[in-house]
Amino acid sequence: IAHAVVNHQQAYVQGFRHTNTLEGFWSLVKRAWYGSHHHYSKANIHLYVGETQYKYNNRKNGNMFLDTIKRMIF
Repeated sequence: IAHAVVNHQQAYVQGFRHTNTLEGFWSLVKRAWYGSHHHYSKANIHLYVGETQYKYNNRKNGNMFLDTIKRMIF
């Protein structure tokens, strides 16, 4: 994936480049913090963000619970 810079003083979208994906991801991190985790320790923050990353990257793959169980078994 190629990364690009968007100048927010000019526009939030430049062709296929936009900030909605990143903003959506961080909103899921914050929602997990306020909802189920309630606190992130500095020592384990990479695990909480990794969990959210896994959920975000697999959100359209059908049944995430069964997919996770299959990955744990095999």
